[in-house]
Amino acid sequence: MKTAIVLALVFGITLLSGSAGADADDLQRIGQCMKMNPSISLTPETVSKLCGCAEDMKWIMQCERDNASAQVPAEVVSKYCYCMNEMMDENETKTITEWEKTHLLEATECNKQAGWKR
Repeated sequence: MKTAIVLALVFGITLLSGSAGADADDLQRIGQCMKMNPSISLTPETVSKLCGCAEDMKWIMQCERDNASAQVPAEVVSKYCYCMNEMMDENETKTITEWEKTHLLEATECNKQAGWKR
């Protein structure tokens, strides 16, 4: 399913909404991952990594939306959310916002790394 989305982006194939489970959010997240990895060559391994990156981006983008009203630059929020995502286990089911409430040490470290004084 995700492989079809990645290939659609790379080769310019148009997927209809709902086709192969693709939606606009999936395409946006995978597109962002590809922008972060511009020299990527498509192999089964890299497609898998892009799909994993897309899943990470889903969590990070949700965290950014959850913190949209914060009185700090968006870049600070993005750095914080990325850091928190990296701290979390790959099998975590909670959102970053839910997880941070029970992982204060990690949240404090990510605040520091992002330059977020709160």
